[in-house]
Amino acid sequence: MINGDLFRPAVLSGKTSNTAYCMGKLVANANVDTKNNTIQLLYNDYLESFSEGYSGYLFESSIIPDKILSYLEKFNIPYLADVRNINTLVNNDIVEIISHNRIAKVLFRANSDDNVLVVTNNCNCNCIMCPEPLPVRNELMIPLDKTMNHLRLIEPSTRHLCISGGEPTLLKDKLFIILNECKERLPHTSFTFLTNARMFSYKNYTEEFNESRPKHILMGVPLYGHTSQIHDYITNTSGSFVQTVNGIKNLLNTGANVEIRIV
Repeated sequence: MINGDLFRPAVLSGKTSNTAYCMGKLVANANVDTKNNTIQLLYNDYLESFSEGYSGYLFESSIIPDKILSYLEKFNIPYLADVRNINTLVNNDIVEIISHNRIAKVLFRANSDDNVLVVTNNCNCNCIMCPEPLPVRNELMIPLDKTMNHLRLIEPSTRHLCISGGEPTLLKDKLFIILNECKERLPHTSFTFLTNARMFSYKNYTEEFNESRPKHILMGVPLYGHTSQIHDYITNTSGSFVQTVNGIKNLLNTGANVEIRIV
């Protein structure tokens, strides 16, 4: 049973004795032929369904049979036992098992239309209401290969996906790799792209973005006031108003759909 949309934690804690890591798509209480990049989730009543070869494992129980535990420890296979709120997970959810932190991080909800692909934590603004601390926005990067692995695990039938950061355009040319993958793998998915649009004040970048972007994409751009004094005060970044306005104009000139967001 799913506890409902109001209670679906993004991080689930558990117990483990190894330090391995993996990202994979969930298969719950069953087996599949393709086990690479797949995580088997087992409730207490389904331990007999355990099968070797998966990238990782999640167990409802804190007591794992010795034969299974020996296999996991011998080959340092990522797993968590006694996973809290395990019943909020469903087939085809995408999860990271981060054993050294003893958590399973939910990256994608298969039964939701509100998923976000976070491509970077870096940002070139310092908005007064931003929930991310400045060290995260300045230093912590998300590796491109991790983003691509995440993207390739998403079901092609996904109806909507948001691309966000940080500020995604700070990836520069790497962003085009991600967008081309979105266009190829998810041709029927609608996208929302959250950006401060400052990089789009450069026409060449805007044109390259336009060539790479998926067909169905909405650009969500925050504009915090009608003057640079108001906007730049909120972003804590001098000149950001002029760049954002010019970026919006350049996007519109390429035929992009732009949604102005007021916070």
